[in-house]
Amino acid sequence: MTAARILAIFLAFLSTPSWAANLGVTPVAIQMGGSINRTTVSVVNNGPEAVTMQAETIAWKRIDGVDQDGETSDVMVNPAVFTIEPGQTQIVRVGLRRPNEQSMEATYRLVLREVPVASDPTQGTSVRVLVAMRLPIYVAPDKIVQDEKWQVVSDARNNLQVTLYNRGNVHYKVGSIKVRADDAKESTNVPLASSSEGAVLFPGESRTFTLKQMQSRPLKKMPVTLEVFTDRGPQTILTELQKGD
Repeated sequence: MTAARILAIFLAFLSTPSWAANLGVTPVAIQMGGSINRTTVSVVNNGPEAVTMQAETIAWKRIDGVDQDGETSDVMVNPAVFTIEPGQTQIVRVGLRRPNEQSMEATYRLVLREVPVASDPTQGTSVRVLVAMRLPIYVAPDKIVQDEKWQVVSDARNNLQVTLYNRGNVHYKVGSIKVRADDAKESTNVPLASSSEGAVLFPGESRTFTLKQMQSRPLKKMPVTLEVFTDRGPQTILTELQKGD
């Protein structure tokens, strides 16, 4: 096959219109544990065509910082296959087959996948992108411990290395971080640094966020305030900026 022919096929593929089902899901994270062993998820079809979905639950582990999926019989889901007409909502029931007897939070995922259907020849050559969603399932232990430690260090480039240690027994999700100076001589309306990088920390994990300074000037050791948006709501943490090596 000539290079010109390969290029023509590639350009034809790029010009082929694609589309995906328009689905909404509530909630986007599932919390269970204690007396709460059943819950529901609402899946709404906002698109113009019916969509068939398959639902399953899987185990969610993290080993050396890498997510690992596996089979599980701990969590049931019903219905396992369903079709949602345009503008309609499907209720998916999720339940525990056994309580969490561990001292740590147990984690799973609800996986919702669109089932491929035979294409309609009257729709032309458009490509349908199948939807797949993975919703976290957190099952808390009987006794919940929330314990986080924060450390802020200024590096050689005057960027801020913000390290979070999750010392509790349940996950901790961070959505954004702002660092503000508490020193009266240093404090302004502009944060020292900010980040919108998100992360979910399992019990025992740590994570370092690199925040580029928004004010280009050398930083000294000083008290600072962290404004953190988390899945537990906005939080304010008072700590101290340390100078690194």
